[in-house]
Amino acid sequence: MESIQITKKESEKPELKSKEVCEYYYSYVLGYPNIKESAKLLNNLINSETGEKNVNFVLKIPFSDPGAETDAEKYLCEEALKNGFEVKKMFDELKNIDFSNKNKTVLYTYYNIAYVKGLDNFIKTIKEMGFTHIHIPDIPYKESEELLNICEKYGLKPILAISPNLDESKIKIINDKVKSIDGMLLLNLTTGNMMDIFNTEIMASHMKNISNIYDCETIVNCMFESELVDKSHEYFEGTLVSDNLAILLKEYGSEEKIELKIMDYLLKK
Repeated sequence: MESIQITKKESEKPELKSKEVCEYYYSYVLGYPNIKESAKLLNNLINSETGEKNVNFVLKIPFSDPGAETDAEKYLCEEALKNGFEVKKMFDELKNIDFSNKNKTVLYTYYNIAYVKGLDNFIKTIKEMGFTHIHIPDIPYKESEELLNICEKYGLKPILAISPNLDESKIKIINDKVKSIDGMLLLNLTTGNMMDIFNTEIMASHMKNISNIYDCETIVNCMFESELVDKSHEYFEGTLVSDNLAILLKEYGSEEKIELKIMDYLLKK
């Protein structure tokens, strides 16, 4: 496959970021195989050697009808819910975990869960638990004003999603607002099985276009490891890899050695 040269301007190559400053974000579905075991494994991962690396965790609350998850993540969500997952019980366990070893810890949840708990109280609670960021994927920007205001109130940093086909003027508006409260953007190059549709060159072109107009801290959702990850690190501060931990948990979650398998994987980054 013929490679393409990506530049921020046709006459100027971008300043490449060192891999030492590019961060990895890994999705972790809470509550699998059950609340107690999930919290124990997470605590060990958080307070391990990964704290010395550019590895961050996106902790996902399982949802009965997930829309943006991979097949492996959907399986973990279903199993966690079958095994009695409850947000309050999970939060009670998470309160015993010291997240200060991580640069960023993101809570990922659909809006209905936050709405039922009361958005103000929900944001306040997770900030007090030690989370640094929140991402609610099903809140579009035009409906996000309340969320952004409450995040600013409690000092929790929001992550808003943008897509490659979003109008440039809208991206600029979202960029400026999120940057003003020290939030982040999540560039969704892929959702579901879209990796089967787009090739790396097309996605790299999308990244070039976005990077020309943004100056807010941005991470790229690459779904799973691919050559696209290296491309994303040329232009953005981090990469979200959604599927890899989910696949490991699904395959080895019942084994005692799952922690070692995940650690071995993460420490190779």
